[in-house]
Amino acid sequence: MVLKVGTFPNALLLSICSIALCQQPNEDLVPPPPPLTDKISNAELPKISAKLRHQFTAKEFTSPATVQSFPEELRSALFAFLKTSRFANPGEKFNATDVIVNESLPGRRLIIAGISDELAFVCYEHGGYGKHNHIILFRRTDGHNFMPVANVSPNGLLRPNVQLIKSIISTKNYSYSQDA
Repeated sequence: MVLKVGTFPNALLLSICSIALCQQPNEDLVPPPPPLTDKISNAELPKISAKLRHQFTAKEFTSPATVQSFPEELRSALFAFLKTSRFANPGEKFNATDVIVNESLPGRRLIIAGISDELAFVCYEHGGYGKHNHIILFRRTDGHNFMPVANVSPNGLLRPNVQLIKSIISTKNYSYSQDA
């Protein structure tokens, strides 16, 4: 076989491409997809008692519009739990991805919160490599201070409101979350 000098790079490229196309994909390099919600058994879901779920779904909540309008005891409990007080309000800019464009922006943004006499929840967006949402459930411990009792990640959160949050909690439409 005689190759002309001008066609050698093209032939080499063609050979490399044909070898690459014939290779079997390496399954070890492809991470498995996350489990679907309907495939997760009840045993793998967070252990939020039926009583607590009922309490959250039966309560009437007021919804403060900003983090600054939370009662001080809820704001303190939230910031202590998250180990940060850097929080954007709804509609404000925040670092939604792992590409930090502006270091002065927080990595979390409030979506909606609800407060009752003895319970509260805070639903927020958490930016980063895999932007996701959290709902942190709080209960008053001594009639005054709030304490976090659960941290869940809702599965699909479109146009959240208090009724949707209650529905997520009551139907167990969430997955367990260790981080916040």
